[in-house]
Amino acid sequence: MTVEKQITELCVGHYVTGIAKQSGTFSLSAPGHIRNDKVIKHLISKEVISVFIDESKTLPQINKNKSKAQISAEVKLAKEIFSESKNIQKDLFSNALSGTTVDLKPVLEVTKKTVDAIFNGPDSLACMVNIREKDEYLLEHSVAVSVYITIFAYHLKMSKKVVHHLSIGAFLHDIGKIKIPDEILNKHGKLTDEEFTIMKTHANHSIKIIRKTPGISKLSLEIAALHHEKLNGEGYPFQVAGKDIHKYGRMIAICDIFDALTATRCYKDGFPHNKAFSILRELAKSNHLDSKLVDQF
Repeated sequence: MTVEKQITELCVGHYVTGIAKQSGTFSLSAPGHIRNDKVIKHLISKEVISVFIDESKTLPQINKNKSKAQISAEVKLAKEIFSESKNIQKDLFSNALSGTTVDLKPVLEVTKKTVDAIFNGPDSLACMVNIREKDEYLLEHSVAVSVYITIFAYHLKMSKKVVHHLSIGAFLHDIGKIKIPDEILNKHGKLTDEEFTIMKTHANHSIKIIRKTPGISKLSLEIAALHHEKLNGEGYPFQVAGKDIHKYGRMIAICDIFDALTATRCYKDGFPHNKAFSILRELAKSNHLDSKLVDQF
């Protein structure tokens, strides 16, 4: 998530994507982490007032109040949650393919772990999302989107209960993709119009599967249903537009696109975060995404 930080708030470990305000004419050679205090002093000397940082790439050691043991424990927990989440995704896709009703219990449990971990400190899980297997995109995408929307909602100071429902919906949002033929789902080149029409049906499949899941909340179902809708009404599957797309639906659309842009797959490299944010802003200008939320992401 990109936020503006005053230069006095900048710390070692922050990932700077650009200059927000300055009195001089300094420009970054490239986005990157603040490796030491000398870099901060250099920015101050160049009359930089504030910068944009990508919080999802902040290094865990930024919190100087935490011991190395605490940081190590958080990283270990984040790895365990990410691994457990992927295993649960495997089971979900297997059950969905066979027509078995989704067992919500493991999803509730692992997303609760995610929410608790992020409310205790989002850094480690955010870093885990950036360590991905290029041949496991289908599994990792929903996990990553669930983590992103949890961090997003946490920074927007939403209640923990609401955040958990958002995390669950994001975790399940693409379960219908298992119904799409492999030759379309994993095609390396651009989809034909006919293939894209078939691909878009994954949203309908997801809604159908999630709706039949015992114990699912209306909120979790709603955000999963809205993740491909656009403000201009040209999204799918229902062409919902403008104010009819709830804020939560607008949030998951941003998270979904951001992960698709930044993830490396077997046939393409992911975009750097600053490039992905630039694309999100262009999509907001064309009324695909909520510009205010993109700026808060």
